[in-house]
Amino acid sequence: MLAITSEPPRYARLAQEEWEIRYPVMGDPQNRLSHHLIDKGLVPDLLVLDRFDRARSLRNQEAISEAAWTWFTNHPYLKHYLHGCVQPSVAIVRRNCSVAYSLAVKELSLKNGFGATTRPVADEVWAAFKALAPGAGRMEGTGFRRHALTEEAYIQCLLFASVSVPAVAVLYLLDLAGAQTCAALLCLATAYGISRWHGFLRELLRGARRLG
Repeated sequence: MLAITSEPPRYARLAQEEWEIRYPVMGDPQNRLSHHLIDKGLVPDLLVLDRFDRARSLRNQEAISEAAWTWFTNHPYLKHYLHGCVQPSVAIVRRNCSVAYSLAVKELSLKNGFGATTRPVADEVWAAFKALAPGAGRMEGTGFRRHALTEEAYIQCLLFASVSVPAVAVLYLLDLAGAQTCAALLCLATAYGISRWHGFLRELLRGARRLG
């Protein structure tokens, strides 16, 4: 088992250590392996978005909307990827180069976080592969649970803030709690949010430093 990212090798190693990933994580900022998988037909619909080369990005894709492409090319973090950024995918390739399963996230829209979600749960995919009979061909992947947008850390942060802040404001406006109590509640909510999503905030700050 191997994970590939468009990040430089040093960030791939850091992610492996901090997230305690038990298998190798390789950094491939030139996306050589991703383009190899496309060229050899192993994951033919894999999406590698390169803001400097639209034709190559869409060579194996249906048309991406102008709004989605504009969002991608102007995203402050994605400008960091000089050779493009590969979108999430899962593939199981046997030693004989036959493909047991592959899925590539191709849709870029708000409902899937512009490619961040709709990935199948890896444990379910791996369990289904291990259950395959010897000599079986390609397995179907329609029954796997997909990651939802609400599982993304930044969405959880926004949902938490959108509920907790107005709730405290209502308590104060209805005179159900004093200013000090409301301030304490906001401090508690902030502390909980930081403890719950410190990893997301750390990555956000790290990305901001790279941009700087």
